[in-house]
Amino acid sequence: MSKSPSGILSREPWWAHPPQNQQTEADVEWGYLIVYEDGRIEFTLDERPSAEEIRMRKGCRSGPR
Repeated sequence: MSKSPSGILSREPWWAHPPQNQQTEADVEWGYLIVYEDGRIEFTLDERPSAEEIRMRKGCRSGPR
């Protein structure tokens, strides 16, 4: 992701807690993991990522696809 005027380096869909046994990724609470230019990291639940964003994310995968 390119740098933005707000100092955000990346904003990636991330789960609040990994899925437990018998839970699917659709069952868990989602938010965004935000990494800033100054090294700060923030997790926010203000907005749920779209199903496409969740499917295409790079991190926090629970197993093979």
